[in-house]
Amino acid sequence: GNWSNKFEGGWKKGLYFQTSDGKYSTKFRIRLQPQFQYLAQDEAREGNDQSTFRIRRAKVSWEGNLFSKNLDYKLQLSLATGDWKDVLEDAYVNYKFFDPLRVQFGQEKIQYNRQQINSSGRLELVDRSLASDAFRFSTVDTSTTTTCTLPGGGTVTGAGLTCT
Repeated sequence: GNWSNKFEGGWKKGLYFQTSDGKYSTKFRIRLQPQFQYLAQDEAREGNDQSTFRIRRAKVSWEGNLFSKNLDYKLQLSLATGDWKDVLEDAYVNYKFFDPLRVQFGQEKIQYNRQQINSSGRLELVDRSLASDAFRFSTVDTSTTTTCTLPGGGTVTGAGLTCT
């Protein structure tokens, strides 16, 4: 038969391709979160206003299923981590025997802290709260902390901070 009847492709929350029987599929996504910060110095202080721009999040993911709808996979890379050993975020294969019984192999977010399991693309605010880091189990090594000095002289300490 005609190969165009066997395959389908398009855009559904990402670029996707799948077979007409649904046994094979793949979806490709890219998410970017640019961040611009402007710090205005008050007149009593010496110094210039400061502005910074960075890519806060840059994620690439592939997900889909193989051989049947019951065997699915996901690979997600975080390209804005600054350290290549932390690029791999999610990489797993999941088999669903029936609805409540699944077996999964690989690396994924631990389903523990609601604020951490929500996608960064669906957060209510720009970033997660600093308090959530204390309870986070992550696939990224956050064992090193950074202390930043704020313009008023106060400090903030946490994992994953970048002082400007």
